[in-house]
Amino acid sequence: MIYLDDILPQKGRLSYHAHAMEPFKEELDKMIDILLRQDGMKDDYRIFLKQLEDVHQSNESLYGEGIKQSEYMKDQMDRLYGSLGNAVLKMIKLFREMKSEEAVLRFSEYLPKKEYDRQISSMVKPYGYDLMRYSMRTLCHEISLMKQMTRIRTRDQQLMLKEVEKEKRREEEVEYVS
Repeated sequence: MIYLDDILPQKGRLSYHAHAMEPFKEELDKMIDILLRQDGMKDDYRIFLKQLEDVHQSNESLYGEGIKQSEYMKDQMDRLYGSLGNAVLKMIKLFREMKSEEAVLRFSEYLPKKEYDRQISSMVKPYGYDLMRYSMRTLCHEISLMKQMTRIRTRDQQLMLKEVEKEKRREEEVEYVS
């Protein structure tokens, strides 16, 4: 997080999908990958990927294969990375605010490097914890959305099958009457 704080622009909009963030997206994605590999999020991420695959397969069985279906998984992953990226950026903004208010760090150019690093490190720890908690909530929210989409797709599929069966019965009745 400290590295991102150093390289990200000090002014302007810090948002994952902002144009100004393009040069830093790779670094942000690395941070998100690190978050997703953490013990608290690893299992939830696997669940998310499974749910995403289930919804994707359901979409393909309902609507057939096509360009939109092939892009669906990529779009959902972009959405997840956008949410988690914005969580990281939010923590960096809060960290910057706290850093500017911290008396010791206002005159950081006069501090020895070791002392500066120690001060920064002590400030980052709570933000790292908050970032993990917030990221887990974001991931859990995405999982619940995937589950909801699966239920909707299943319901739609059942309704479509019922309609097809009704249509077949009507056709059979028409043939029987003729």
